[in-house]
Amino acid sequence: MVGSRVPHSGTVQGHTGEPILETVRAPCNTETLNFVDYTASKVLRQRTVLDQIPSDPPANLVLTLADENVGLLPQLTTYSACRLTHEIADRGWHGFATRFWILGDLDPVAACIARAAWDRDVVAADSTRRQTRRVCGARAAAPLARALEIVEEVTRRLDEHGMGVGFPVPGMLMGHWDGTPLAPAFRQDRDDYERALRLAQAARRVSRAGGERYVDYYVGRLGFAVEYLRAVDSLHDASLAHGEGDRAGAVRLAREALGRLRRSIEQWADAARDGPDLGAIATLNALAYWPLREHLALLGGS
Repeated sequence: MVGSRVPHSGTVQGHTGEPILETVRAPCNTETLNFVDYTASKVLRQRTVLDQIPSDPPANLVLTLADENVGLLPQLTTYSACRLTHEIADRGWHGFATRFWILGDLDPVAACIARAAWDRDVVAADSTRRQTRRVCGARAAAPLARALEIVEEVTRRLDEHGMGVGFPVPGMLMGHWDGTPLAPAFRQDRDDYERALRLAQAARRVSRAGGERYVDYYVGRLGFAVEYLRAVDSLHDASLAHGEGDRAGAVRLAREALGRLRRSIEQWADAARDGPDLGAIATLNALAYWPLREHLALLGGS
């Protein structure tokens, strides 16, 4: 299989600027694997570039179900992934290869593209309602499906303003100690995660027997997101207080951030169900919790 990166301008080009895939003499049984952009929504907005890629040799799309730049925050790409599945089918492409992050978030999008790959009439919203109804029952389906739709709305926004906010690298949290207030867009994301959380909690109360654990996972993930972004907000405020010479205020707000961060990790830990969850929790401890605790000690607030 030959991989290719499709530039934002639209074609796979050589050093002369001319398209090259059409001129490549590929060995027998070769396919191309084509990467357009980091997230499914970004690829969907640029879907006309798919017309520049020949379907002979057979073409495949790198379909991102969750991106590491948004990282540990809950993500869903059901609508975008479904549309892209139809787009490549319409162009006669061979298929797709997926890339993703936290496995537990992906049930709705995986269920959708598993059907959309074979059925051009599949609609993302209908697929999610069908899946939630089968798992959790009719009464829980509507609030849980709406919660998942809100998560996807937040994901599309984070694709624009939040790339890197949940990326698990050194400084993922302490990078917010920058002497500025938290951007309003992140407060909107937090508020929408909280709306989704309330809907998931409502779904949990009416879920059929056997579906509760499924809903519990989303309650934990959304609870994590809300408290994590609250912690980030408090950390920004602490850095502002520190910059203004208010050491006592900085210590108080940093302690508040640490408490919120701990609660966020605990909520995810309570809902964890697989290895990626456990690995993410360990990563948060190493890259977020302990660096903030050490910083608080340097401020004299241990």
